[in-house]
Amino acid sequence: MGKSCLMFFLPIMLLAETVIEGRVTNEKREALEGVNVFLEGTLDGASSDENGNFKFKTQETGKYNLLIRMMGYKESREELYLEGKPIEVRAILKEKTLKSEGVIVKASSFTTGEENGVTLTPLEVLTTPGAAADVCWAIKSFPGVQHVEEGAGLFVRGGEVTETKFLLDGANVYHPYRYESPTGGFFGTFSPFLLKGTYFSSGGFGAEYGNALSGVLSMESQDLPSERVISLGMGLANFSVAGAVPLGDKLGVNFSGNQSNTKPLFDFNNIEDNFTEYPFSYDLNLNLGWRYSEKGLAKLFFFREKDNVGVSLQDPTWGGNYYGTENSNLYNLKIDHALSDNSFLKFNISRTDFGKDMEITAGEEYVLDLSNTDEINQARVMLEKQTWMFLKVGGCLEQRKSYFEGFVPSEEDTLDPSVPSNHYDREYKSYIGSIFAEETSFFPYNLSLTSGIRFDRDSKSAKNVFDPRFSLSWKTTDEITLAFATGKFHQFYEPWRYDPDYGNPELDPMDARHYIISGTWENDGGMIRVEGYYKDYEKLMKDDDSLNYVSSGFGYARGVDFFIKKSFEKIEGRIAYSYLTSERNWQDYAGLFPPDFDITHNLSAILNISLTSSFQIGTKYMYATGKPFTPLDGEFRSERLPSYRTLDLSVFYLHSFFTNNLTIFYFSVNNVTDRDNILGYHNGDKNQPIESSYGRLYYFGVSFQM
Repeated sequence: MGKSCLMFFLPIMLLAETVIEGRVTNEKREALEGVNVFLEGTLDGASSDENGNFKFKTQETGKYNLLIRMMGYKESREELYLEGKPIEVRAILKEKTLKSEGVIVKASSFTTGEENGVTLTPLEVLTTPGAAADVCWAIKSFPGVQHVEEGAGLFVRGGEVTETKFLLDGANVYHPYRYESPTGGFFGTFSPFLLKGTYFSSGGFGAEYGNALSGVLSMESQDLPSERVISLGMGLANFSVAGAVPLGDKLGVNFSGNQSNTKPLFDFNNIEDNFTEYPFSYDLNLNLGWRYSEKGLAKLFFFREKDNVGVSLQDPTWGGNYYGTENSNLYNLKIDHALSDNSFLKFNISRTDFGKDMEITAGEEYVLDLSNTDEINQARVMLEKQTWMFLKVGGCLEQRKSYFEGFVPSEEDTLDPSVPSNHYDREYKSYIGSIFAEETSFFPYNLSLTSGIRFDRDSKSAKNVFDPRFSLSWKTTDEITLAFATGKFHQFYEPWRYDPDYGNPELDPMDARHYIISGTWENDGGMIRVEGYYKDYEKLMKDDDSLNYVSSGFGYARGVDFFIKKSFEKIEGRIAYSYLTSERNWQDYAGLFPPDFDITHNLSAILNISLTSSFQIGTKYMYATGKPFTPLDGEFRSERLPSYRTLDLSVFYLHSFFTNNLTIFYFSVNNVTDRDNILGYHNGDKNQPIESSYGRLYYFGVSFQM
């Protein structure tokens, strides 16, 4: 009887099976690889291959929506009627409007959520006025990032610069800036042309990311090149060469080399400077890709960077010279493997070497002479699976070694030669182990809920932390989305902070809680987004006379971010505004006071106009409230610096001299009005202002691609 039933139903089952296949391209008709194609509400789907092709079978019948999704592109939705006949689909995905959600887990394989954060392409970084083709500078033009110093440091929603985590292909990057300083550095380390996309979240990020209190900047390197491209670039302060070379059907390499020398820039602009050695840097990059099977891609990324600078220091009470040099190496192997049509395994193993030498002299006397080396080894694995929900499970093991040799003044934030010195000759080692799990469930009425848990343990402090995180999204109409997110976030200190002589072995990890609510309106012509947030800080580090440091500090940050973007046929404009109130009782503070990065108002307005298909002009205006400071013989942090304002202009001209050639000529003027922005006062004395390192600044160059 059972066999008879099977033979009876088998022809019906075969008739009901539908084959769905097709191809996905962008608007330029270029194949898109790794696009997620699936039937809504089912497990049936596939990912497009390197030629943009996909194919899968389903036994479903009736009407179903075929969803086609990829990060950075607008979703394509097509209604299909399944009745056992083959179906062929040709889909063209359009690039998606930039946006900054900050509350929903970033879209990945087979997810039905929206992308979280700001997703930037290399071209968008290049054409942001005033960004100097730097990823971090471009992100500073979006809400949630405070303008604290004239540099690339990302201060996110009342958080210190060290509270933003950087990753490249899943590998943690602990030194993401060039010419490092306590406020980050003047430029980001990685060129946008090495990247296929950059993802930034200003808060409420998922359990996948840990050891960060405020923000996440995650970068993905280029995949296998589809065609050979060589480009040369030359500007007033830099020279570069880059290329993408396919090596057969399954191998390919992307490479670049850059050299930067700022002396011609300062000479051309007649800028009076105090450099004893002009800032100089170079970097070399190699990204080798191997498609070892139809289901897997391996990428080996190598990066080397070195920079140095010498500066004459002038203080009202003494004079001296600073010299610093940095070098960094990153090796990262990443493997993405499709276990099935609806599950993916992502693995990476990385090693980072970083070295920094600093010297400060007053006459012939050394005030500071310190060498620091860091070595970071990491292994990370994550499984993504789409069933009736979207699931992420993973873990990471990280080893960090730090070595210090030399001496520094015993009092922080002073370089007075009369201050005694602390001498160092020590090595520190720590391990951080992490596991996380996160799921996104989808409900009727366009509701989605993401919940996750993360566990981290630090061997140096012997502390364990558990971080639950939640976000809820409700798409009320096709154009309006409401969202809420909350979660707990921890961050461990550098290993040397637990030194029994100079730190405290009992320090607890820093703690922050995020509460975020947002509303977004978006259509094909533009987007408006308003987001309010509150962050509660606990266990911040405070100075202590007997224990050096204790974990009794606390604080808060609250604010509102506003973003509007509108695109017309040849005009694109966007306005980003952030309101922030932040106070902390930490370090040597005697109570709750605004820190340096409490910048009340931040405004950035950008307008790009395409005068022709080859000629584009852009401008950016930036305004930021002055940071708080303690005036001479005044109350602690009772006044603010004058507001910071700049107006930047950029011009791009594209031309093709021959087939397959693209040449970009660019010209920019930073600080068009030649405003003297004040960055601080020596010892709080208003008669001793620290002014911007430059006034009006001209820059130009050319990029030649063949």
